[in-house]
Amino acid sequence: MIDFTTPPLSSKPTVTFYKNPKHYPTYTENLTQVEMPKELTPRNLGFREGHFDIQVTADFINSVNYVKIDRGQTPLYAYIDRVEHVSGEKNHRIYYKVDPLRTYRSSLELGNQFVLRSSEETELYDEFLGSTDPYPEIKTYKRSFAGGNHARVLVVQVRRRGLGSTSSKSNVPGNPSMYNFFVQKYDARDPLNSSISIWDFLGVLQDNDPSHVVTMYSVPDFDFTGLTEGSLYINEEVSVSGFHFIIGGEANNQRFTTSQLLNIPGDISDSSRLSESDASITLVFPDAGVMEIPSEYWGLDQLYIRRDIDIFSGHCNYALQNGSSHLLGPSVRGGGTNTIPIVGDPMETYLSQNQNSLSVSMLSDVATVAGGVALTATGKGALLGGGMMIAGARGIVSQQARSKDAGRTMTNPPAFLGSATISNLSNQFIQTEKYSKVSNRNLVHEEVGYPLGLMTPLSIPSIGFVQTQNCGVKSDGTVPQWAITEINGIFDNGLKVE
Repeated sequence: MIDFTTPPLSSKPTVTFYKNPKHYPTYTENLTQVEMPKELTPRNLGFREGHFDIQVTADFINSVNYVKIDRGQTPLYAYIDRVEHVSGEKNHRIYYKVDPLRTYRSSLELGNQFVLRSSEETELYDEFLGSTDPYPEIKTYKRSFAGGNHARVLVVQVRRRGLGSTSSKSNVPGNPSMYNFFVQKYDARDPLNSSISIWDFLGVLQDNDPSHVVTMYSVPDFDFTGLTEGSLYINEEVSVSGFHFIIGGEANNQRFTTSQLLNIPGDISDSSRLSESDASITLVFPDAGVMEIPSEYWGLDQLYIRRDIDIFSGHCNYALQNGSSHLLGPSVRGGGTNTIPIVGDPMETYLSQNQNSLSVSMLSDVATVAGGVALTATGKGALLGGGMMIAGARGIVSQQARSKDAGRTMTNPPAFLGSATISNLSNQFIQTEKYSKVSNRNLVHEEVGYPLGLMTPLSIPSIGFVQTQNCGVKSDGTVPQWAITEINGIFDNGLKVE
């Protein structure tokens, strides 16, 4: 072991040679001293680097790599950088670079630092762990929200009826037109053969001018309790019965929001095993995207996935929440109506949505309304940027046979049903769990310690690994700035003590 006490004043500097088996990032107290201290001839004994002359053989020089230089003050510990032969058989010049941590260790104030990894064992999830098994255990489950697993809701936005043949509308993007919302459930597996036949509804649209109908799209199933049936007027004279009418009210605040309790398996969520396994939990929402559940939420007593439906646009948002209904952060927003079919006037639809851009789609025709692009209204449709003419509802449903066939034989329902969710996954999502027993746990923790990520008092372990972030150790005023800078870098790069 090294004596860190300051030696008594000496008239002549001395050097003690050692074998140091480690170099940073590894540090050890177990140095092997080679012979007793020797007097040296000072040449340039710098505090950071320097050189001196000494009478030693070449064989001796080849057996050492570390020195302690005593000059009657704080001893300098240094690595031998290079050696030059000066003259004769034994006269050599030795160049050194000071080891700041060992030299000034007793004068450091380590203080509180942000410690990324530590020598103390923790049960935190460790991203360094992995397995050599090429086939981890993967489990996949279907999860369902409350409601029908195959049910979706057709939403029809209808322009509000005014006096006589005048409709309520706005030509100002900042004040979109107010519309009524009519809804009806349908079976996603066979959308054209529901209780209120969508096919029949399309037939009415084809045979009559749907001047009041603005858009149609679909959203996931929700509770119809309290909704009354109303007449859906497609123009001033023609109406369709059987649809339900949405009006404002407190009930609607909860109607479009639902939560589903997630089942996190114990063999993954058990905190005592987070440092022993490589695991992940992923949720797949067919109408939105993919969400990975962070490991810090696995151990919660109650973890829910919450779905919010935006009835105005058809979009859905999925977010994690705890048992107290507090949102936790991770979320994914889906495009229930990334494309909104236009039945009436595209200009009116563009203004009503109050968006910078709107993608509009027909069953057989597609056009894009981009922000800033001038539109020329033509009554039953509009001339859009590329010169494409949309001729209104009669053109939309002109190929009824083709549409009806698509509803029964294709995996996705027709485009006017919004996101065209896969029929057998309606109102459902997929939970995928990947788990594998790690094969490198002992190696990781021996080499780089345990995850911590915590502001805490810093200490140099007797054995183990410590790593900081933006380290800022201080001194009692006797440590030069260059040494403090290098010591901070040593801790930030990681220090392994053996």
